Amino acid sequence: MALPNITVPQYPSVPPLPGVPALLRAAGTVDTIVSHIAAEASTFFSHPDVGIWGIFDQSGNPALTVDTFAGIEFKDNMKVSDYPIEAGSFTTFNKVETPYLAFVTVALGGTSEDRTNLLLQLRTLKQSTQLFTIVTPETSYINATIERYDYRREQRNGAHFIVANIYFIEVRQTAIANFGTQSSGSSMNSTATKSASAQADYGQGTVQTVAPPITNNITVTQLQ
Repeated sequence: MALPNITVPQYPSVPPLPGVPALLRAAGTVDTIVSHIAAEASTFFSHPDVGIWGIFDQSGNPALTVDTFAGIEFKDNMKVSDYPIEAGSFTTFNKVETPYLAFVTVALGGTSEDRTNLLLQLRTLKQSTQLFTIVTPETSYINATIERYDYRREQRNGAHFIVANIYFIEVRQTAIANFGTQSSGSSMNSTATKSASAQADYGQGTVQTVAPPITNNITVTQLQ
């Protein structure tokens, strides 16, 4: 006995009951929604406000090769005196700015060689005396040196994925003092020279003009 042909509906039959949401029946609706989401995501990641993130050396070159600049934590503190002061005498001497601190998180996957190079780069940069610039879309932090770093590898993120935290501290640089000479005629002219026959100005002690007497009577006492 031949079985009758059963027509499979294009959409399941959902009864219009209270609490049951209405389902879309247009065939191209799902594809349209997916395409719209993909276009929005592409616009977001290519938006100019995303800007530039990174750590750059004094020549303007990237100091690290990473996949992701994951985040930054910035601290800018002031040291305020905690001792009692007279009313109305609070001045800038009682509030001093300290070097800023910046904690940068970067991530790298890639091959084992890539991760090894990242760890070597971190160690080399930590030991160097270079000053770095931390660049974010909103502002940049200059004259920073690496104080320390740490990294972790977690199972949930994959053992091949390194997340490193880099701790920067600002290096305060002062102006170079230039010392010039005073005008001619001054009694403290630092460029004044002495004649070739001038003697060094230091004490030579008292000179004896008479030779000390020589005594030939020397008594030797033998120790028992």
